[in-house]
Amino acid sequence: MLCCGGSPRASSPATGLVQRQIDYQQVVYSFEVFLPSSYNGTHQLPATLLIHGGGGKGQDMIAAWQNFAEQTAIILVAPTVPLG
Repeated sequence: MLCCGGSPRASSPATGLVQRQIDYQQVVYSFEVFLPSSYNGTHQLPATLLIHGGGGKGQDMIAAWQNFAEQTAIILVAPTVPLG
């Protein structure tokens, strides 16, 4: 994923919580990405994919891990997958 530091960028990327969407088989899925404040786009950081249980939301998973991610400089990615 480019947002995980795939290549250096000329300008600093936005940090914090960002909502994204992906279209897969004509269904739009939302996911949240948290970039720690130490991320500047010039080096790679590890990323962790957070998966919730049925009826959960990606944003809730980010909230549970955000402080840890900020302290340890990791990127969080958390999809919201609808029930069914």
